[in-house]
Amino acid sequence: MSPDEDYQLNPFAVTKTSDVLGKSVLEHPGLVWGDYDKEIKRLAVLMTLTESHIELARALCVDALIAHHPIAEGSNSGGVTFQSYLGTYDLAVYELHEAFHGTHPGIPWLHGYLPTDIDISYGGIPGNVVYVGEVLEGLDTLGAIIERLETIVDMPMECKALDTERKCRGIDEINETCVTVRPLIYLGDEYSSVRKVVHAFPHAGFTSDHLKEIKRNHPDIDTLILSISRVYPGDPMLATAEELGLNVFCG
Repeated sequence: MSPDEDYQLNPFAVTKTSDVLGKSVLEHPGLVWGDYDKEIKRLAVLMTLTESHIELARALCVDALIAHHPIAEGSNSGGVTFQSYLGTYDLAVYELHEAFHGTHPGIPWLHGYLPTDIDISYGGIPGNVVYVGEVLEGLDTLGAIIERLETIVDMPMECKALDTERKCRGIDEINETCVTVRPLIYLGDEYSSVRKVVHAFPHAGFTSDHLKEIKRNHPDIDTLILSISRVYPGDPMLATAEELGLNVFCG
């Protein structure tokens, strides 16, 4: 089966666009570039494909790259075609994204709950993933959930690594995303009780109206988790959550 044939049968294939001329992206999880019969001895896994990854892969004798985020010709291949760049190095490339969202247990597990309801296109918006779930045993406060998160990602080590790089380079202004946007409580406090959560991702199209609808359908929800992206003070989402009596924290 060719990548084109796979696309025709792929239930997760979707075009994403903000109606900017020529900038829409067709996602079709699976093989993006390469031969299905290619022998693979060494794989590399990454979040978002860049020119640096392509160069590193070739230097390390990698045969195939598996990327989470969707891949667009030129944008993810150093401004040139896949044929010119990936073809030169005989690299196969896969993308996962839409087929991975909502089907992988990692994000709920990290945030300390077991999902009972999952929608990977809430409100008809592709990629607008929403989880509803019940917290795991022993994680019945906001503080306990955040402590779990920071332990799993080893936040002290991340802080130490950042401090070391600042000292080595002599630049105190260096920052790192994991440290700078660490878990933060917006409504409630570390002792606030948590039993049932809704977990959403603002950058994926989740809105205050979605939150109201979910609360109507699941009146026992007491906590809103926002992660990967987040809201900031003054955002309407926080006002809505407060009206609904929800705790809110960004993971």
